[in-house]
Amino acid sequence: NRFVRRDTEREEEAQALILAAGFVHSDNSWHGLRLTESHAIWTFMQETTRKLPQHWLIFWTPQVRANLAACSEARLDIQTLDEGDSWFSTTCNLKAADGTPIPFQLALEAIQRDDDFIRLPNGAIVKLPLELFRVLRTMSKRASARKDNAFHFTRCHALALADEVAPFWAGPRPNWHALRDKLLHPETEPERPLPPALRERLRDYQREGVRWLSVLESCGFHGILADEMGLGKTVQALAAIVSRKVMELSDKPSLVICPTSLLDNWYAEAQRFTPELRSIIIRGNERAKVFQDLDQYDLIITSYALLRRDSFEYESMEFDYVVLDEAQHIKNPRTANAHACKELKADHRLVLTGTPIENSPSDLWSLFDFLLPGYLGSHRDFRQLYEKKQDGGQRAKLAEHLAALVRPFILRRTKQEVCAELPAKLEQILYCELGDEQRRLYDNLLLAGRKLLELAKREGWQEHRFDVLATLLRLRQACCHPALLPQEYLGSYPKDMPSVKFELAKEVILEAIDSGHRILLFSQFTSVLGLFPDWLKKARIPYEYLDGNTKDRQQRVENFNQNSNIPVFLLSLKAGGVGLNLTGADTVIHYDLWWNPMVEDQATDRTHRIGQNRTVTSIKLVTKNTIEEKILSLQDAKRETFHRLLGGAPTAIHDLSPEDVEFLLEQF
Repeated sequence: NRFVRRDTEREEEAQALILAAGFVHSDNSWHGLRLTESHAIWTFMQETTRKLPQHWLIFWTPQVRANLAACSEARLDIQTLDEGDSWFSTTCNLKAADGTPIPFQLALEAIQRDDDFIRLPNGAIVKLPLELFRVLRTMSKRASARKDNAFHFTRCHALALADEVAPFWAGPRPNWHALRDKLLHPETEPERPLPPALRERLRDYQREGVRWLSVLESCGFHGILADEMGLGKTVQALAAIVSRKVMELSDKPSLVICPTSLLDNWYAEAQRFTPELRSIIIRGNERAKVFQDLDQYDLIITSYALLRRDSFEYESMEFDYVVLDEAQHIKNPRTANAHACKELKADHRLVLTGTPIENSPSDLWSLFDFLLPGYLGSHRDFRQLYEKKQDGGQRAKLAEHLAALVRPFILRRTKQEVCAELPAKLEQILYCELGDEQRRLYDNLLLAGRKLLELAKREGWQEHRFDVLATLLRLRQACCHPALLPQEYLGSYPKDMPSVKFELAKEVILEAIDSGHRILLFSQFTSVLGLFPDWLKKARIPYEYLDGNTKDRQQRVENFNQNSNIPVFLLSLKAGGVGLNLTGADTVIHYDLWWNPMVEDQATDRTHRIGQNRTVTSIKLVTKNTIEEKILSLQDAKRETFHRLLGGAPTAIHDLSPEDVEFLLEQF
């Protein structure tokens, strides 16, 4: 018979507190309040109850009281299940704090909903801690298959998972945990045997590159050799291929895919460094016959353009190595180039590029989609994660995360890093082959030149000397670009006929710029220099220009040397080859050859001189089976003639002897 006066103000405060804790009205009465959301139940039981005023009394039902022990943060144990040469599998066991097993399917469904709370069948609520949530989400995305709580992975995912699963790992470490250390420290692995002549020619860092590639092979991975331009990515790839032949590890051929302008360079490098490899270039209209005999070759070289056309020929073929050179040709994953390359079957895949990322992280995704499909997730998820707008701090963290993922599969050295092993000046010759139409034009000019030479032999050299030497000039112009020829020499050939050397020059310039180099491009023809400005402007590449008509020479030189945003300087050999200091550049391209190599050396020395603190790379562009190869041979084979007297080499076309001219016009 006692009456209690209600304190409505305190009741309203209590009700507000309960509502703030996540309770919702189930009817219109003051006592019809319920917790329905999982996160609200977990928060109330784990946090809110501990903060309630002391005068509050809480009455738990028996079921809720039983669930209190299980209402906690989940605990995860990961163990190895099995592994093979190309795969591994793990099991994941989830439990609540009191040992209550957590059905794994419920955890995955929560992760798919982006929900970090799980309601167990008995009603208990378990929270997935952030790190545990992330690990399970990563594992579910990377797994190639799953059965209940067992995940199956391809071997490449071992490197991405090893660090992430470490806090939850239970039991002995499996073999796949050690793969990351093996890749990041290839020096602990023995070197592969190489042909003695090749081994003597390789520099220490190149042998280390070959060893790194052999470690990739032994781990069952594929990678990117991203050394800076001029450090010999080609010879390292060839060494890796020939080492497998020496060890009889494979009887399959290897395939190299490169830009059309580099086909002959690859073949020349293979003949020079790895003559043990039976090599062939696939091109021209007779390709069908070549495909019938491919089992006779160790190294097959083709272009991206022809790979697209011939993709059906490769459907049944299996290769030891597939090498992509200048792999920016597949950086757009939607292109035909990318699709054709990714359809190839190979035991080992290698990408050669000095610039794995040119425009965006998606460039890298496409390369890895060729090398290790699925390693970086889907293209959509990758772009959503790494390319969406983020604040500076978050962007830096994502960049570090991506770098950690790809670092074991990329080897990059710069000239600065290996400068102790490099000469002060690197000299390189890049070969290219005339296209079919350009070849016919050249052969017609050559035939006319040989007829003139025979006439000069009969009627006297001096009488026909000028006409013969003019033919040599036209042959050299045809090699540089058909557009240089007067119309009477072109005949019915189109003036806009493409030039493979011009395309090669553009490839070299772009690669050099992407690697942070600055370029001097020399030609004795101002008409050659005139080919570049339109292209450079379209590519938004700033440049300087200097020829014999340039009035403000020194201002142009100072502008180039002082403005590092100008990566290209176009110079005529005569006007820019002497008397200038151009140490702002470190790469020299000789678009066409001069009769006297000392003149070319003088031009290279515009940048290779006192004040230059970087290694200088000098590159000569040479069309195969043309007068340019003859000039190169003349420079090398007749050095005794060149040096009979100091400066006694022919410095101009008029200094050539009849014997020199006959040599230049000989058929190959």
